[in-house]
Amino acid sequence: MPVHSWRDRLSRPVESSFLAFFRIWFGLIMCVDAVLNLVSGTVEHVWARPSFHFTYPGLGWVEAVPDPWMHAVFLAIAGLGLLVAVGWHYRLSAMLLCLAFVYTFLVERAAFQNHFYLLCLLSAVLAVLPAHRWSLDVRRGAVTEARLAPVWILWLLRLQIGVVYFYGGVAKLDPNWLVSGPVAGWLTQRFCNTWLSSPEVQGIFVDFISWGGLLFDLLVVPGLLWARSRPFAFLLSLAFHLSNAVIFTIGVFPWFMIGATALFFAPDWPERLRSRWRGAAAVPVAADSRARLTGPGLAVLTCYCAVQLLLPLRHFLYQGNASWTEEGHRFAWRMMLREKRVLPPDARLKQGLPEWFPSSHHFVARASAGRLVWPIRPDRYLETWQIDIMLRHPDLIRQFCRKVAAELEKEGIVNVEIYAHVWASLNGRRAQRLVDPATDLGSQPWSLGAASWIAPLNTPP
Repeated sequence: MPVHSWRDRLSRPVESSFLAFFRIWFGLIMCVDAVLNLVSGTVEHVWARPSFHFTYPGLGWVEAVPDPWMHAVFLAIAGLGLLVAVGWHYRLSAMLLCLAFVYTFLVERAAFQNHFYLLCLLSAVLAVLPAHRWSLDVRRGAVTEARLAPVWILWLLRLQIGVVYFYGGVAKLDPNWLVSGPVAGWLTQRFCNTWLSSPEVQGIFVDFISWGGLLFDLLVVPGLLWARSRPFAFLLSLAFHLSNAVIFTIGVFPWFMIGATALFFAPDWPERLRSRWRGAAAVPVAADSRARLTGPGLAVLTCYCAVQLLLPLRHFLYQGNASWTEEGHRFAWRMMLREKRVLPPDARLKQGLPEWFPSSHHFVARASAGRLVWPIRPDRYLETWQIDIMLRHPDLIRQFCRKVAAELEKEGIVNVEIYAHVWASLNGRRAQRLVDPATDLGSQPWSLGAASWIAPLNTPP
């Protein structure tokens, strides 16, 4: 099909109240999320208190600002979210909201959550969309209300929400999920000493969640796209997200997805609902040729969509189980797939360790050509929650070892080597070693390739 034909199809105007609704919903969710982080102490716990933050490759220059400025950042996010919702200086507010939220996302890699990543993407998308309808900017005459929007905006937002569902379902085709490995562990902890913890009830409940979650993620988008099944699919989505809000601690994500899933209804549903509430008929509007998609615009849109469709597949480029190695796990919508437990250091786990390695510690430093050996205490550098997450993620273990090596060199200890002794269990498997204890992780650089120092998963489910 010729390019100009695609541009014509994507430029077809549709009623724009869906975009106004999404702007309002997104802004309110961002405001509520920031307020919850402030009042719950999460800002202090995750961003302000730690002296060391895990960073993303190539972005080590993004550092946390000292308190109270980190609290001020979240206050700004709350205020900007509210400004986006009401549409006051919308374009500037949306851009600043995107910058502030992406900044908090980049500061602490150990706090990665899929919905943080989704909100980063949508904040960037929303900052460039013409979502001024039903805004204070229109009320004060700063912009003209656009009653129509090109259909590519609707499908872009649908695609962004759809890939979350679809790739979440593809990831659940993993045998570990199908045998209910991670679900059983979560439910045992969540409903301990209740009637749901009995083996008979829990077995049925676990199978229902495992298979139900898989089928829901794979089928909900086709169900939402077909007009006849759309009401049923939306009610099923509503039940799914409300149950997730009750069972799992995942913040505002279920509530955001409830509103975002409404994008699959006809684009004029908010206007029809508003007109019915006011007792007036919706006023038809004429098409605006200025909304036509340009050639460069089509190229940018195509590239963005290609990245969203291809990036979640990159874990197939690595050998091994991504839930174990974590290679390709992030940014792939691989949600709720693993329960990884780390064993405390124990002398009984000494097999495979070099003779000089004290097995009673997770980390050991060597210097002076091996003549000096001493244990490293992670709590000297990290908060307790950071240690817990770090010990389950090989690349965070590597980054911590490099941090320790750099700190020791600042103290005058040169040519220092850092080794790790970590045993972990994935989804109820028998525990095994996670990283090679004979590899100096303090000198291992980050690489796009597979890490040879991660021990392959060889214990059966």
